[in-house]
Amino acid sequence: MIGNEPGLIERRAEQLAVVYLTRRKDLDVSVLPEHDNVDILVTIRGHRRDTGRRFGVDVEAMTPGTAGAIEAHGTHIRRTASGKVQTFPVCAMMVDVVRNAAFWRWLREPVLEKGQALLLSHSEDPPSLFRELTASELNMIVDLVNRWYDNRGNWQVAQQRKQWQVVDASGTVIANADDRHEAMLIAAAPEVRDVLFDALALLKELNRADPQAERALTWTVKALNDSMGDINNLIDAAPSLVIALRKAIKYISAAATTNEAAESLQGTARQVLRKALG
Repeated sequence: MIGNEPGLIERRAEQLAVVYLTRRKDLDVSVLPEHDNVDILVTIRGHRRDTGRRFGVDVEAMTPGTAGAIEAHGTHIRRTASGKVQTFPVCAMMVDVVRNAAFWRWLREPVLEKGQALLLSHSEDPPSLFRELTASELNMIVDLVNRWYDNRGNWQVAQQRKQWQVVDASGTVIANADDRHEAMLIAAAPEVRDVLFDALALLKELNRADPQAERALTWTVKALNDSMGDINNLIDAAPSLVIALRKAIKYISAAATTNEAAESLQGTARQVLRKALG
């Protein structure tokens, strides 16, 4: 019997969401703090390695008193998600904590249009679009996310006459920069953020052994939170992301001799940092 306390019901919904998502063995699932922009971050692995491919999940519990009322709960998740514009795919998941069933739909749908990877907002779509999260539906979600990442070109630095710019794979201008250094910093921001996501759990582990790692952990959490809005948030957070990565590398490198995960991550982190700093 599940109690009616909102906190217990929400935790139960998150637990069930994790169970559903981890039915695929190539998915790593992290429940994020309440103040984060998504409830769950899902990382797709390839050949047992992190691929840097992620999608978010907003979880809403269908309470015992109204289990099955997708219309009411879907309207709520539509309202609360309307202000959350992410730079990676995000889906909404309704979890019936009585029947142990889950339903889902896209909030930020990964689509390909003329070979360009785009994210379509569905925050205003009707709740009737929720579908039961079966194994085949989960496979479809992962396939769509993978295809989107396959076609998402890295940001590149370009110079048009005397103006430094950051452009995507199609040549669309993402941002203008004052100089080459700023352009390099912005262009590397998506990759820096991906590495910081990898470093987050490791820094938490290191912090238990070395309290001085708290500073790096604090910088990492703040920089990631600042970057998690729309594309302009990511651009504005580029300097903070690089500072956080430099601090993280210090503690990751120190642990590399005894920690396999740290050893694996430090090389990638240094390479991305060099790219950001030109």
